[in-house]
Amino acid sequence: MLTVVYGATTAAAPTPTTAPPSTLATLRVLHWNTHHGGVGSDGVWNPERLVKWITKVNPDVVSLNEMERNTGWSKNTDEPVTIAALMKQYTGTTWYWKFQRLSGSSNGIGCMILWRFPFIA
Repeated sequence: MLTVVYGATTAAAPTPTTAPPSTLATLRVLHWNTHHGGVGSDGVWNPERLVKWITKVNPDVVSLNEMERNTGWSKNTDEPVTIAALMKQYTGTTWYWKFQRLSGSSNGIGCMILWRFPFIA
């Protein structure tokens, strides 16, 4: 069971309606503001370096801010496609992903989510 609660509340947490499973599993989530899709503190854009750090964490879900699509920051590449391909290369697993351009953004900057499992909805 995964329960996510946003904001402060004084109400008690809801009681589960079913018994918890007898085995527990961990969902590893990584959220990262990538600074234009992988520009490091050295000022160098390097998506491969970004993916190497991501894979060290071994997440199941990855949320990336400031991903770029065909902008000067990304050397006019499609970063979501590049990142997904590099994730497969470094993990041997297909990563399912979705990119969403920021609302009101006139360029290709947005957010990306990657998941080890196919999206249902």
